[in-house]
Amino acid sequence: MITITDGPLHLYQVEQGGILVTGILAELDVSALPEQAILPHESVSVTHAMALKKRVQLEKLLLPPCLLVGKLNLDKVRWQAECVETAQWHSDCGECTHRLYVVENRHVLQEFRQQISMHQQWLIADGHHRMFAASQRHAPQSRMMAWLVPQQDAVITSFAVQASYTQAVDVTKFKQHLSDFDICESSETEGDYTIWLGKAALCFALQRATSDSYLIQTQLRRALQAMPAFEELWSKNKVELSDDAHIVTAICRAPIIEDIFAAAKAGKYFPEKSTLFTHKADSQVLYHLNQQAACA
Repeated sequence: MITITDGPLHLYQVEQGGILVTGILAELDVSALPEQAILPHESVSVTHAMALKKRVQLEKLLLPPCLLVGKLNLDKVRWQAECVETAQWHSDCGECTHRLYVVENRHVLQEFRQQISMHQQWLIADGHHRMFAASQRHAPQSRMMAWLVPQQDAVITSFAVQASYTQAVDVTKFKQHLSDFDICESSETEGDYTIWLGKAALCFALQRATSDSYLIQTQLRRALQAMPAFEELWSKNKVELSDDAHIVTAICRAPIIEDIFAAAKAGKYFPEKSTLFTHKADSQVLYHLNQQAACA
């Protein structure tokens, strides 16, 4: 069970691409987290985490709240009639709309706190390095803000993957190589992958996976890295096709949140930059919280 502080609770909404995600904004005490209360699904670079911690200390860097996903049910509470909108702003050139609500009603507060305390495990959807740095012993800041979002409302897609080779990729040999990893050409509706050789798109499916998002993600990367003349592999949050015959571009179908939870509970890490949770907290939310606290 995670521990939230006695400070105020807020509801925070992010609207992007016509999809609205609502979650509880709360301050966590991360100084003594129970084992497996917070489940990471990507590996953490200690060097990166410690550098981030140093920047926060020296530069007073403002970081957005971590995104945690769990079994909340906000629909059980008639919060819309009880909470007051205190801030609204836009980010990413107006593509995202953010709204902040203060929770003052005693019964709504009690219900939210009870729901948070009932659930034993939360998945880190965004903020692995922030959470790791804050939870270290002797960390100067053992409290951090988290945006707690219902599991069923999390919006997930895949990063695009590109691989480069020192030789031009032959289509026939490429297909044969993928089949050695049980990745075979398929129809678009049955496909787990869309792969571009140049700008020609092909669809493939992993033959021994029905809905295993972890295996779908990891098997593709194994196959691309095992190809002859492999040079480099990297991820991008958007598909950018290349005319270069030495480059392969691929995207996996969107991961399923239950698969991510199952892998995290088993101690498996998804490849870095493979799962993209599109609705994320914005650092401006902390500015608005501080403004409200100063006026209180």
